[in-house]
Amino acid sequence: MIRLNVTPIFQRFAGQEIKVTDDPYEDEGKTYHRYTIDPEDTVYRDMQQVAQEHNFRLVVMHEGVMGLPAFRPGRVTAYLDKTDQETWVVRNEFSYG
Repeated sequence: MIRLNVTPIFQRFAGQEIKVTDDPYEDEGKTYHRYTIDPEDTVYRDMQQVAQEHNFRLVVMHEGVMGLPAFRPGRVTAYLDKTDQETWVVRNEFSYG
């Protein structure tokens, strides 16, 4: 299995905010959240562009997203964290596979 350190390629995005909308819904009396990344967000688009330039496919993980299946060559995963101000920022963590 190939292990690449992709952090240097994407690290410049760490700490930057990405627009994520929250669409809460209820099911059987419990509230759930459906989070969606704005595809027009400039940081998100720039990250996608960098991924394409390196022949990677970018996947962004955030709260409420289930884990990814097995290792996939060419996939880079970036992670978002929700701040106390209810915004989302890119974590300084990027993985290959």
